[in-house]
Amino acid sequence: MATWRAQIKVGDYGTPFDVEVVAGSSGTAKETINTIYHPVYIRNLREVSSRNKSPGISGETTEVSSGMYWFVGFVFALYIVVTYWYVVFPIGIIVGLLWWWLNE
Repeated sequence: MATWRAQIKVGDYGTPFDVEVVAGSSGTAKETINTIYHPVYIRNLREVSSRNKSPGISGETTEVSSGMYWFVGFVFALYIVVTYWYVVFPIGIIVGLLWWWLNE
């Protein structure tokens, strides 16, 4: 369910004020505002926050393990190596020769 905010005016001589309702769509939000306040007009109806949770699952957070980060990093590195092999291969040879030369 999303939180919707609108500016309404209740009486002919009243000043407009902001209200918030929780509803699944803008139509439902408008119906809820009409039912509660009986406004003269509703202006600037907009969604201010959205909660995309499945029903029945409350308070659960999804945690990504560090192994998943390693896997994504490995796939990204493999993509770079395969795509830019003509750059990675000579750099690898140069780094390997420098390592061999410095550790000799």
